[in-house]
Amino acid sequence: MEQWYLACHKTGKHHSFKVQLLLARLGVEVFIPQVCIRQPRLDRPGHFRAVLEPLFPGYLFICFDPEVMHTSKISACPGMSHLVRFGGVIRPLHEAVVDEVMKLVLTVNADSGQLQHRALSRERRANETEQLTASQCQQIERFIDEKDGRVRCALFYALAESIKN
Repeated sequence: MEQWYLACHKTGKHHSFKVQLLLARLGVEVFIPQVCIRQPRLDRPGHFRAVLEPLFPGYLFICFDPEVMHTSKISACPGMSHLVRFGGVIRPLHEAVVDEVMKLVLTVNADSGQLQHRALSRERRANETEQLTASQCQQIERFIDEKDGRVRCALFYALAESIKN
């Protein structure tokens, strides 16, 4: 069964897009959450420029079935660093967490499969008995308010480890 996993790509914006393209060719869905940040313009004081920035710099979400696509094939993609491990094991992320992050942010996705997956994941979530608590939903919303990408990553790690699959 396809599930969402967290992966790291090598440093540099071009690596995230390279990994996204190559994994899309393999039939793996990739989700890179991004937010729109207002940065002050140096050439025009008092004016701001809207800039898209990764919500979790260096990380991307991938959806695949490890029984169909082996993890070594994914890790071997150029530009990919590694799959994130929790307690030394590659564990899937909770489906409700990924759905909540998808609701909050702009996304960059190479294929149109994301909309189909959203509908499918909503059906799954309606059938699930375990939902996110109100405090967990508030933690996810705090990701957007945090200005520092490293702190957002740390907050996400803490949330992902606290939710048991």
